[in-house]
Amino acid sequence: MNKIFPGVLLLLVISIGCIGCVEQRECRLPSDCEGKPHPNCTSDWLCVDGRCIWGCGECSLSLCDCKCYPKGETPEEKTGRICGINCLDEFNVSGCEYRNGRCVEIYKETKEIKEMECTQDSDCGTGGCSGQICGLKERVKDIITTCEYRPEYDCLRLTSCKCIDGKCQWEENNAYLECMKNLSRKSIPPQRLQ
Repeated sequence: MNKIFPGVLLLLVISIGCIGCVEQRECRLPSDCEGKPHPNCTSDWLCVDGRCIWGCGECSLSLCDCKCYPKGETPEEKTGRICGINCLDEFNVSGCEYRNGRCVEIYKETKEIKEMECTQDSDCGTGGCSGQICGLKERVKDIITTCEYRPEYDCLRLTSCKCIDGKCQWEENNAYLECMKNLSRKSIPPQRLQ
């Protein structure tokens, strides 16, 4: 008994000390949320920062980044931070609308609703035999390409597939641009990747 008790106590201390060690995500995709209970309103599931959110079609415009979020999910609502960007003057964004399961920005002059392919970097992923395609994670995972080597594929290891202006694309950082420039000096002109 005396030998067992310290072992049990040590196990208890280790397990208590490790609470919160592993980040628990409720979802990675909106489809992970299907079947969960939700308020009785017409909407779709959203997966925001690993949490399932039933939007009820209510969106809020963030005055921190002028992007639209489900109500209660703007950076200022989540952190209490006070922001004051004039979204209309700075980005021509006049408000938000819930459309096709997403909160999208409304642009004043054109009355056009900008369809966002992505809202955060984690929405994006790579695909293709050489990992050369950057796009919406749900779509690129099943893309099949020919397996060929192109010199510009080496430059991709210097960058990331990110959500930039609502579209998944390769971030053209200095290292990537320098690599592409060096390739253009060689005999084979590189092709810019989308």
